[in-house]
Amino acid sequence: MSFIKILLIAFALILLGMLAFPLIGFIYNALWYLFWIAVVGIGGYVGYKMLTKDSETKRLEDKSPFALDGMENVNQAFEDFKRKHLTK
Repeated sequence: MSFIKILLIAFALILLGMLAFPLIGFIYNALWYLFWIAVVGIGGYVGYKMLTKDSETKRLEDKSPFALDGMENVNQAFEDFKRKHLTK
């Protein structure tokens, strides 16, 4: 009776190993494909950013319609405008 139990345990271990190896292979392949997808995705993102860098900086550094260094005298200029044009 114990000899049969040993054979059944050995058979179960062999079947478990036969089922485990394909599972390990599937996980390994999935990780391998995810790695290469990530490499291609990061490369595409970096390439896109490098190719569009000039247009973004131009858009961010456009000239503003008013001079920022003259903004400190805005209140005085507005008071002068009100005094000259609105108090008639």
